[in-house]
Amino acid sequence: MAAVRLLVCDAPSLRLEELLPGLREIGYECAYVQPAGAARAEPPWPDALLVSAELDGGAHGGDFRHLRDLFPGIPLLVVTPVRSFSLALDFFRAGAADLLALPIAAEEMAERIRIVCARLRPEEPIEVPVEVPIESPAAGRETPAEPFVPLAALPCGAVLLDEEGRVRHANAIALSLLGQPDLDSLRESLDTSFSRFEPQDEGGRSLPASAWPARRALRDKVLRSATVSLRRPDRTRVWLHVEARPQMEAGRVRGLTLTLCNVTAARAALRPSNGKPASAGKR
Repeated sequence: MAAVRLLVCDAPSLRLEELLPGLREIGYECAYVQPAGAARAEPPWPDALLVSAELDGGAHGGDFRHLRDLFPGIPLLVVTPVRSFSLALDFFRAGAADLLALPIAAEEMAERIRIVCARLRPEEPIEVPVEVPIESPAAGRETPAEPFVPLAALPCGAVLLDEEGRVRHANAIALSLLGQPDLDSLRESLDTSFSRFEPQDEGGRSLPASAWPARRALRDKVLRSATVSLRRPDRTRVWLHVEARPQMEAGRVRGLTLTLCNVTAARAALRPSNGKPASAGKR
């Protein structure tokens, strides 16, 4: 089987150049260009593009449009150090196939690349995704031409809740983060406060149900977020940044999109074994 060819397109920060050794080690053929605007359409053609989210202008800039026009039909994956749902929506609307938030294990990156490449091959069918409304347009604004984003394509864990906080759907990332084998198991384990996961706040205190982002979003009818610690069924603790975005209709909440981003590694980097922040020094 031929190796997958990647074209890695960087911003001036040179953030993606550090990924090349690891990508080549797991079997990819990689070409690298910086800045991304210098990319040219010439053989051998890439199977996929890895692009820095820090391109000038981001999803709306000329470099991103240049890559989309240069390689139509070739999946484009955006790599970012920022775990932002809004950033992901911008890039998905602009034509990105996936958004990879750093840090990311090489195995997960390889699987995400495989999935977006398989979407172009009819012999490898991909399950029809659940559609997630992005948001209701503000009063006076034109309705977006494509007001849906596939649940499976979100770059973070996502759980859809109904107007009472019951689980409707979840993507594979959410199931993995929460240590659940399937959607039915997740439904049995959850409520709007995740009480069975023994949630804690950033100070290590037990998080009351009233403070859980989903409960607050249902009550306040606006996006609520928090960084919380959850104990999974295997008894390990993970730190997640949680955003609860209400889906509104005629002034009423008709559901929630709950997004979960794993920030355990980032917190560990800031808290070395001595318990002091990594930036702490002598005074």
